[in-house]
Amino acid sequence: MNSATSPSFWTAYATLDQDTKRAARKAFQLWTENPHHPSLRFKCVDRPG
Repeated sequence: MNSATSPSFWTAYATLDQDTKRAARKAFQLWTENPHHPSLRFKCVDRPG
């Protein structure tokens, strides 16, 4: 799987409190290790086709 961010993501991320940023980093780390982990509730936004 690929991961990409936009400038608007970083703008929004900068406004988050430290606990939320920490949770986001933890979720991203989990995703890099196992993108199908059941605790991650990601949805596909671009279906190949």
